[in-house]
Amino acid sequence: MTRIGTSPEVERGQPITITVDGEPLQAYAGETIAGALLAAGRKAWRRTLHARPRGMFCGIGVCFDCLVTVNDTPHVRACLSGDEGAWPALIQKYKNLIFSIPVKYGAGPEDAADIFQSVCLEVFTELPRLRDPGAFRSWLITVTAHQAFHWKRKTRRRGEEALSSEEDTLAMDPSPDLVEQLEQEQVLREAVRRLSPRCQELIRLLFYAQPQLSYRDVAKTLGVATGSIGFIRGRCLTRLLRTLEQAGF
Repeated sequence: MTRIGTSPEVERGQPITITVDGEPLQAYAGETIAGALLAAGRKAWRRTLHARPRGMFCGIGVCFDCLVTVNDTPHVRACLSGDEGAWPALIQKYKNLIFSIPVKYGAGPEDAADIFQSVCLEVFTELPRLRDPGAFRSWLITVTAHQAFHWKRKTRRRGEEALSSEEDTLAMDPSPDLVEQLEQEQVLREAVRRLSPRCQELIRLLFYAQPQLSYRDVAKTLGVATGSIGFIRGRCLTRLLRTLEQAGF
């Protein structure tokens, strides 16, 4: 893995030198230890009791596979810096957005999961240099679209099927329509997340469950009368509309 090139949205900190296992390594101020190690080609930096290599696995501070010793302080998670809860919260907020993009490119669940990991690693490495935090969502969409395109191009090459000129252009610049659609979908997700747990579950069951559920099935899942579903649905959608309007949707 290498660092992405410079862009108007990404700004690097000052170059610094850190020492890893006695060897100097170039990094940038504000960069996480894991990001610097990955950019230098180091995928593993410790071994288990059974001598198996370990590096960064989850990237969100959950797995504890990336532990390092920093200035004599042991058990530091290399994937985190600053507020340890910020990164997991960020991924939790945008994970559905990230997963939705590979799906639009035709990726199945396993390939989408691989693309998700690649996106998390790239975002993790480059996020400290993002100049405008307000541009994060569109930047994340661009990063994910590029990763999805590279996956699709690699898949096409295996099948010896050429890419169209439109798809080739999409790799460098996702269409404004696609970016707008994905941003609107994310706004909707965030608005639903602000509703009560019962409204969230009702909307999930009515609009996202596959195959589509009947009112009777939804009522059984929620533990309410079938005849009350229409009323609850209307109330939840009214609240959702109000939340979307407040978000400028």
